[in-house]
Amino acid sequence: MRILPTRVPWPISIIARMISAKTQDRHVQPRLERYLSLADAAPSKHEYLAGSSALTAADITSIYPMDAAFYRYPCFRKKFPYCQAWLERVSQRPAFRKALEKVGEEHVSLHI
Repeated sequence: MRILPTRVPWPISIIARMISAKTQDRHVQPRLERYLSLADAAPSKHEYLAGSSALTAADITSIYPMDAAFYRYPCFRKKFPYCQAWLERVSQRPAFRKALEKVGEEHVSLHI
């Protein structure tokens, strides 16, 4: 995954990549795992995240971060199967498909 700008001078880019990798390993990934483990419990009991049978604001605001997490960390798909199933279910909704057509992308998150 590339987080650094592409125009970082060569000697600095090596150090910046090392710092970025450590940050990802020590801070970003563990926090994502905590978030997803909490979210993974909800869809296992209910169809949507807020524990209801209807789409709520919790589902809408979680689409982007879950899509980004599963894209950047493919190992999360097997580790959090209920979240993966929830994302696939939400992604098949007609309004969601229509929004993707307007954007012209197959994912909602930025893949940099």
